[in-house]
Amino acid sequence: MMQKKSNHKGHLSQEERVEIYRFLRDGLSYREIWRRIWRHHTVISREYHRNSLDKGRDMYKYKPLVAQEKYEERRIAANRLHIILWKDEYQRNKLEELLKTKRYWWPDEILWRLSDHCWENVISTPTFYRFIRYERPDRQKYLRYKVDWYRTINKWNKDKWKRKYKDVDNISKRCKSANESKRIWDWEWDTIVSNRKVKWGLVTLVDRKSRYLLMKKIGNHKAETVKLTVEALFEWEQVKTVTFDNWVEFANIWEHPFRCYRADPYSSWQRATNEKTNWFIRWFIPKWADINEWSNEEVQWIQNELNHKPRKILWYKTPYEVYHNKSLTYIT
Repeated sequence: MMQKKSNHKGHLSQEERVEIYRFLRDGLSYREIWRRIWRHHTVISREYHRNSLDKGRDMYKYKPLVAQEKYEERRIAANRLHIILWKDEYQRNKLEELLKTKRYWWPDEILWRLSDHCWENVISTPTFYRFIRYERPDRQKYLRYKVDWYRTINKWNKDKWKRKYKDVDNISKRCKSANESKRIWDWEWDTIVSNRKVKWGLVTLVDRKSRYLLMKKIGNHKAETVKLTVEALFEWEQVKTVTFDNWVEFANIWEHPFRCYRADPYSSWQRATNEKTNWFIRWFIPKWADINEWSNEEVQWIQNELNHKPRKILWYKTPYEVYHNKSLTYIT
């Protein structure tokens, strides 16, 4: 057995590829090779399938010299795209402009939209991040956001909420299509509050598949007010199911004609789409701010900004494109 090596994250060397070839020829498993050369079995499996020759009758043909040549070719191709950013001044200026104007887009969303509509050769996302970090440090505020830590809420009154909404089906009874986000018009419903001293808030409705957002400002959190607001938002939209949490503003949910489901108390992960969208809204309206300071036109502008923001989970399409089944050009 070979001497144990440091478990570093560097690339495989040619000597290690020769060792992998010899152990594969002897019929050893990936995990056994891991114990021999101290490289993780997933690294060995990826190396085996990525750098092998064409598939033969029974197995892939792995040759260490051919694998080394393929590795070097990929490195050269990656470096060719890497230096584009420093050689092409137009592309560099364009990326800086988009990062400034599309301030609520992630860098990978900008690059994917560029590759779809404008450029054939686009740098990778890690290269763009390195460029911002080292060349434009003043733009780092668009890359990372502060993580807030909240206290854990006591769950002693969970049974009280179960009794309150005993006439509404639990989320466990929701159909498979809605659970797996395979169709549109399955909505998640929530409210955003200003603070404890101000009654103004927002009603947010998010489609599970397309991430399409509907939101409207409300003057209080009474059940009747929230009910009328939701009916106004759904006036021109189709609805199949609605999932909500267990707070008092949803007390009149049984009066709605659509199928409703309630999530378990203190289980926000069951409505992750809606909670993530609310986090996006907090970019524009900070926590504990007075929502009454934002006009209805500004709330509508926030909704449009988020509906036209590319999402990685949608293959860098926007929620508006997926919900309305359209293709738009945002970057020219």
